[in-house]
Amino acid sequence: MDVVDRVYKEVKEYHNLVRYYTNKNISVSYLRAKKQNNTQRVLDLYGTSNQKYW
Repeated sequence: MDVVDRVYKEVKEYHNLVRYYTNKNISVSYLRAKKQNNTQRVLDLYGTSNQKYW
């Protein structure tokens, strides 16, 4: 059972890191698009907050 707990914690940590960097990349993309007045392209690519699948 200790092995399962250890693996669960490691996978959970990796999942949290991936989610963190995904959100950071989306926010950077949005800020760059906002600077170029092209936010619709980013919204089309990533979806709105109601359409998120991650």
